Amino acid sequence: LPCFLSPLPLFLLLWQAGKVTAVPDESTKVCVEPDIHNERAETPSSIKKYRKSFNQDPGIRVVHHGVADDEKKDHLLHGVTTADGERVGEVIAPSKGIPEIIAYLKEKKEAEYASNVREPLGKTYSRGHRLPEKTANPNFAYGKSSGEVDPVREIIYPPGSDDGSTTHGMYVKSHGNYNPGEQRSRDYRWDNANIDPKNHRFGMVDQAPLPNGVAKALNPEKDEEKPASSSIVSKKVEDFKRVKNDELGKSKRYGYEDIGADDRVFGMPTRKFDDEWGAKECMTGAYGEGEQDPDADLGKSLKAGWRNDTTTDRRFGCPSIREDIPPPRFKSVADNQNYGGEAQAAELLYPSSHAATGVHENDFLVFRSKEEIFGVFTASGAADGKSEEEMEKAWEMASSVRPDGQVSLDIYRRALFEIELQSSC
Repeated sequence: LPCFLSPLPLFLLLWQAGKVTAVPDESTKVCVEPDIHNERAETPSSIKKYRKSFNQDPGIRVVHHGVADDEKKDHLLHGVTTADGERVGEVIAPSKGIPEIIAYLKEKKEAEYASNVREPLGKTYSRGHRLPEKTANPNFAYGKSSGEVDPVREIIYPPGSDDGSTTHGMYVKSHGNYNPGEQRSRDYRWDNANIDPKNHRFGMVDQAPLPNGVAKALNPEKDEEKPASSSIVSKKVEDFKRVKNDELGKSKRYGYEDIGADDRVFGMPTRKFDDEWGAKECMTGAYGEGEQDPDADLGKSLKAGWRNDTTTDRRFGCPSIREDIPPPRFKSVADNQNYGGEAQAAELLYPSSHAATGVHENDFLVFRSKEEIFGVFTASGAADGKSEEEMEKAWEMASSVRPDGQVSLDIYRRALFEIELQSSC
């Protein structure tokens, strides 16, 4: 039928262009996921023996690739089979398991050797000595009895009434053991020269003695009169230090000589034109004074309905110290407001020495009566060692500080300290 008379749609009546190819196992899905749809190809057996994974499998015997293709014989044994000979036990103990007559004949032959005669098995070495018959007695002992001797303690520390001078003289002569500070005596005859070795001094007295001479000789820097001496060092060492060490404020030296003045600049300038921008202009810009002025709406609200405030001293927000409301008589633990009576940051960082006991610094500035101040100083131990006259004198001095005569703990403490200074001078 003509196209316009066919009941089917027009696109079903048209022939499709191109050629349909259907290759098995080469679809898009197989190409994108090859590990899932395709099996991994194994290594050929001719190449597999050269790979490390060939000998790394569990339970596989390590075989060299040169003999990997050889015929495997599990029953193959290397070496030469030897015939049964003499056992080790028979060689070590030949008499075991042989007739007694043969052992006797063998022992008789062994007795002819000189080593067997001198040193028989199980006996001491025989040197051919013939000892007297009394040495055969088990209680026989060599040597001669010395009889009764002095104990070792008395030999080392002999008893006696010696005061120690004789013993000390023996140790001085044998070991040179002098006591600390003892003058060494060589038994010179000083009486012939009218010299007392305990008081006589040899040598010549220096008319202009040099104090601390030994100390200055060991450390010449302590001698203030000695001129500074020049230290001669190797030029190679100094040149090495100049190159190795870095000098503060100077560039590192690499052994080159100076090439001109200090203001010389190496390299090529980055600016080719005078009006070219640099790093400063790129960071801050090159705006005029009018462009750098603040915006006209800076500090003003841009939200409609919030521009009716014309005062300049108005402060928004809630103050940290609530002085605008009266503090309560008894503050609750749940009240976190600060009414001005709490410690400042400096007091929190550096608290007073009495903060641990609950005493505030303002307590020392409160005016108190004479009995209360005397009671505080007596109970705290600050008045220990002070007489009543000194405490009364300190009270008179403290009452004269203020015109109204009121006294605090701080004023009385200063007055009492002044009394202590006057008594110690």
